[in-house]
Amino acid sequence: MREAEPTVVKNSPRADTAFAFITLFLGYALVRAVLFCEPGVGVTIYAVIFVALAALYMRLHGVRESAASVVPPVIMIVFSAAFIVSGIRWVRYLVVLFEVLVAVYWFLAAFGCRAEERLGDFFPFDMIKAFLLQPFASFFAQPKAVDGALKRTKAGRRVFYIVLGLALATVPAAMITVMLMASDYAFENLMRVLFDSFLTSAWLNAVYFAFGIPVAMYIFGMMTSASTRKCKGFFSPEQCKKVLGVLGFIPAAAIYTALTVILAIYALFFAAQSSYFFSAFSSLLPEGYSFSDYARRGFFELCTVTTINAILVILSELLIKREAAGEAPSKLLGLRALNILMGLSTLLLIAVAGAKLYLYIKNYGLTPARVNAAWFMLLLAIAAVLLIIRQLVPKFNFWRATTVAFVALFAALAFFNTDVLIAKYNIARYYDGSLPSVDVYIFRQLSDAALPELAELLERDEASGGALLEDEPRRWARQYLSDRIYYAGRFRENSKRFITDRINYLLGYNASRGAALKLLDSGKYLDKTRYDG
Repeated sequence: MREAEPTVVKNSPRADTAFAFITLFLGYALVRAVLFCEPGVGVTIYAVIFVALAALYMRLHGVRESAASVVPPVIMIVFSAAFIVSGIRWVRYLVVLFEVLVAVYWFLAAFGCRAEERLGDFFPFDMIKAFLLQPFASFFAQPKAVDGALKRTKAGRRVFYIVLGLALATVPAAMITVMLMASDYAFENLMRVLFDSFLTSAWLNAVYFAFGIPVAMYIFGMMTSASTRKCKGFFSPEQCKKVLGVLGFIPAAAIYTALTVILAIYALFFAAQSSYFFSAFSSLLPEGYSFSDYARRGFFELCTVTTINAILVILSELLIKREAAGEAPSKLLGLRALNILMGLSTLLLIAVAGAKLYLYIKNYGLTPARVNAAWFMLLLAIAAVLLIIRQLVPKFNFWRATTVAFVALFAALAFFNTDVLIAKYNIARYYDGSLPSVDVYIFRQLSDAALPELAELLERDEASGGALLEDEPRRWARQYLSDRIYYAGRFRENSKRFITDRINYLLGYNASRGAALKLLDSGKYLDKTRYDG
C-alpha cells in the first residue's frame, strides 16, 4: 500500500453542502451518545457511521487509497468495540478522546496536510494542526454552508421560514399554553399527557441538538480545511525547524551541566541507597518495615522521578541552542551521550519501582491503582528504550515507534477488563493459599463487570459452609452485590418512562451493565425486600 502523500484531485461543492447538513446529525449523535448517555454500544455504532461517511467524503473529493487513508479508520473501527466490552467507565471516556484524535489525524494525513509524508519527527506539530488549527480555521464554514443552501433554493427558503416561525412562536405559545392549563382542568390533563409522551422527548432532543451544533461546526471545519488544504502551509517542515530553532536558546554547555548534575545525583542515590531500595529485587524486607510500608515508601517518588526524567530529556532537546539553523539535536554528540545515560537511569529507576510494586502485589494482591501504575511504568520503560535507540541510531523513527507502542498498550487497557482480571487474580490467589485473605471491599473500586466474580465467591463460600469469608465481610459482600444489581434494575425500569430515555438506555449498554443485569435476571442474588421494580 502506498505511503506517499495523497493528492486531492477534485473539489465537490455539492458534497460539501450535503455534509454541512450531515455533520448536524453527527454532532447531535455524538453529544447524545457521549454526554447524555454512558458511553456504550451507541458510540460503537456512531464510530462505524462516522468512518463510513468520512470515507465517502474523501472519495467524493478524490482521495486515493494509501496507508494514510486506510490505517486510521481501521484503528477507529477496532477501538470502537471497547465501548461494549470494557466495563470501566473512565477507560471508555479515554477511548472517546483517542477516537477523536485518530479521526482528526486521519483527515490531516489523508488529504496530504502533514509536515512530512509519513509519521515522523514533526508528529507533535501535526497533532496540533489536526486537533486545533484545521477544525477552528473553518469553524464557521458549516453555518455559512447551511445558510447558503437554504437561501439558494425555494424549498430551502421555505424550510428556513418554517424554522424561523417556530422559533418566533416558542415564547408566546408557551405563555398561552400555561395560562390555558391554569384555566381548564381537561386541557391541563391533555397537555400533561402530551408533555409526558411527546413534548419531553422533543425538548430533550432539542437540547441534544443545541449542544451538538458546536460539535458539528468542529467536524465540518475539520473536513473543509482538510479538503481545501487550507492549513497545508502551517507547520511546514521549514516552519517546524524554525520553531525549534527559536525554542533552542539555552547554550549547550548549560544543558550539559544541568544533565550532568542530575546524573551525578542519580549515581549517588544508586550507590548510597542500593542496600535499601534494591532489596526489592530479592524480596527482602528491611528491618523495621512491613511489606506495605516498604513497598509504598519511595514507590511514588520513583515514579515521579522517572516522569521528570522524561520531561527533562524532552526539554533538553527542545531548548538546547543549535550551532546551525535547523540543526537536529541528534547531531549533538554530547546531548546524545547524556540522553543515553538519562534513559538508562530511567530504566533503572523503573526497574526498582517495578520490583517494589511486584513485592506489594505478591503480598497484598492487585488493585486498580497498582494495575494502572504498572501500565504507566511499562509505557515509560518502552519510551526510554526507544529514546536510547534514537540516540544510537539518529535516523530511527522515534515518534512512529512510540505511537505504535502506545496504541498497543492502550488497546490492552481498553480491551482487557482489568477490573475483572483484578477480581479473578485476587480470588485465585486466595484459593491457592498465596494470599491469606480476599479483600471483598476492593469491589467498591471495581466496575459492575466484576460482580459475577463476587457472586461466584459468595456461592463457593456458601457451599463451604462459610469457611471462606468472615461474618462481617460476608454480610457486606451480600449487601453490596444486592445493592448493585438492585440499582441496575431500577435504572432499567426508570428508562421505560419516555421513548428518549429508552433509547438512551439502549445506547449506553456496556459490559458493566450487562453483567449486573444478568445477575439480576437470574433472581439468585437480589434481596427481594429492597427491590420494588
